[in-house]
Amino acid sequence: MVMGCLIAAIVATLLVVPILTTDRVPPSTLLATDTIEFEYTQRTIDAASGIVERVQTLESQVLEIDDSGYATLHTASISETASLEGTVDADSLHRLRALVKETGFIEITPTTFLPQDQPGAYDLYTLSVTLNGMEKSVRWSVDGDGENFVPPIVTMIQNELDEIRSVLE
Repeated sequence: MVMGCLIAAIVATLLVVPILTTDRVPPSTLLATDTIEFEYTQRTIDAASGIVERVQTLESQVLEIDDSGYATLHTASISETASLEGTVDADSLHRLRALVKETGFIEITPTTFLPQDQPGAYDLYTLSVTLNGMEKSVRWSVDGDGENFVPPIVTMIQNELDEIRSVLE
């Protein structure tokens, strides 16, 4: 099982590294008719156990990017909510599109990568991508030990979206 995951991680890395290390993504990566939308959510969860197990979202951030690159960042905490809007630069949007289309992101199975035991507080991520009408949602969190396997392509897309989110903040 571990060897299979390791081999899958190596193959995915070999496929994605050329896209990430070049300044330009090959024009053949996307077709003019391709449409893609992203919704990326990060929630900070507090899971207190006791007589009744209680799960509470302390903070959430939802980044939505439409096909034209228009982005909206919704943030919410226990005390306040806010929304920011902006546009994703063409290069970043093109890289995201290429990462999704050229790496087989839409074919990832399973779609949930959660550790067996969640700590008392953790970040839960959800990424929903719609490519030409096909939607794929992936959920994951990373445990403190780093033992939870999250496919490298998911982590690479997360890094790109985190960078876009930081520009909007």
